[in-house]
Amino acid sequence: MFRINSKFFYFSKRHIKENEVIDKYGSMFIPNKIDFLTKEDFKSFLLIKNNKHWEGIHRQGNMITQDMDKLKKHSKYF
Repeated sequence: MFRINSKFFYFSKRHIKENEVIDKYGSMFIPNKIDFLTKEDFKSFLLIKNNKHWEGIHRQGNMITQDMDKLKKHSKYF
């Protein structure tokens, strides 16, 4: 039997989740692909089950996606 360092285990799980999100959504935010970003894809990213980090941010989805041209323009700076 062995012990797992809980801090290391938490970091590892978080790192795995982060990589899953990047694999699924990362290409949407590449500057030359942002122009193809859809409301549906962005709102999907806002859900905690998908972004695995920001809980409750989906509540602002309608407001954020109201002006997709503005969202795309400003997303290119991230």
